[in-house]
Amino acid sequence: MTVDKNHGASKPAPTIALKRILLPTDFSPYSRCAVPYAISLARQYGSRVYVHYVLEQFISPTDILAAEVDMDKLLSKMEAGARKKLSEFARSELPADVDREEIFQTGKAFSRIIQTAREHDIDLIVIATHGATGLSHALFGSTAEKVVRKSPCPVLSVKHTEHDFVLP
Repeated sequence: MTVDKNHGASKPAPTIALKRILLPTDFSPYSRCAVPYAISLARQYGSRVYVHYVLEQFISPTDILAAEVDMDKLLSKMEAGARKKLSEFARSELPADVDREEIFQTGKAFSRIIQTAREHDIDLIVIATHGATGLSHALFGSTAEKVVRKSPCPVLSVKHTEHDFVLP
């Protein structure tokens, strides 16, 4: 019970239901440190974990023209490899007792994460931070930061515990 400071009356504390947890990954050691949090919360709340990977395509059309590459074949091969890695990641990182679903998409990672959270009515996003610094961070920001700012639901950001962050 909580006390209403204005009226002194008690009212029940709000109930938190985390039935759907989104776990974005890029398969890096950094992203793996968010996994134990997602597992623990899923077990505690009986949640389904949506393991999410977004394949970002960095190849420009001019690169393809210069190299005379079959774009469809290349993208198909990249997608097949990424889907396999997603399945392996979900299978190796999440125990069998945790209900899970794999989501593979292509596009801009932060945008697809936000879109997926809306489409699947996600209750919580558990995302790792990479501790990016320097020019690339200043220009682009991190995916986790963009997700925190634009998310339709709460976000738990997990910092890599073995990484020393240097303050500017």
